[in-house]
Amino acid sequence: MYNIMMEYTNDMILDDPSHNEMPEKPEPHVHVCEVNSFIDKISLEFLLNKTHYQKYLAKTDPQLYAEKQEFLESCSQYRRPIVDMTAKLLDNPDYPHYSREVCDAFDKYAQTLIRYLEVKEKSDSIQKNFDSDDGSDEDMLFPDDSRPNPNPLQKPLHKSSNTLDGFVLRK
Repeated sequence: MYNIMMEYTNDMILDDPSHNEMPEKPEPHVHVCEVNSFIDKISLEFLLNKTHYQKYLAKTDPQLYAEKQEFLESCSQYRRPIVDMTAKLLDNPDYPHYSREVCDAFDKYAQTLIRYLEVKEKSDSIQKNFDSDDGSDEDMLFPDDSRPNPNPLQKPLHKSSNTLDGFVLRK
């Protein structure tokens, strides 16, 4: 049955003159422009601070700006129920009164927060160790400031008194 349908469909496609033509290839510069546009959008979104990006978005894409504002208003409106649901799901991740979709979304949300907190904790620990480091390790490696020259092609710096004695004629 399937083979008969495929033959019938193939015959119909071959008989249809619109399917016999090769599809036109998109212009390569169109694809490049789309990629550049995407890169520009992502760069602006991540490199601008939130306030400037919101102002930029309001000017360049009012529809997306309106959608984001509507989302923020919804978050504000449903803040208390969201916090209550989150607390219940923290106590029991398979809370029976919520749909599977809500439980799955909570799992992803919690995993993301846990990863963020672990990275932040590690970063804070490294920063604390860096801040408490008094540089004694560096002094221990080079106690008399006899550090090797990092660039062997560069002439070593000679300490000299900054005078113009070589340029002055004495009588």
